[in-house]
Amino acid sequence: KIRARPIAGQGLDTNMNVECSSKMRKNYPVGTRFRLKAKLTEREGGNPFLYAHFNSPYEVLKDE
Repeated sequence: KIRARPIAGQGLDTNMNVECSSKMRKNYPVGTRFRLKAKLTEREGGNPFLYAHFNSPYEVLKDE
């Protein structure tokens, strides 16, 4: 599976899961960086993760 992860320097664990659009992840090569709004949440008894609705807008970031 292709997973989205937080980028270092954002104050979040870079191993944290991000639940977001699978189309977004599949339509771009691995390593592409995105900006999207996500909410920190957790399921009862589970680990914290970031959640963004699958229809949430996102921006593809260019390499700097």
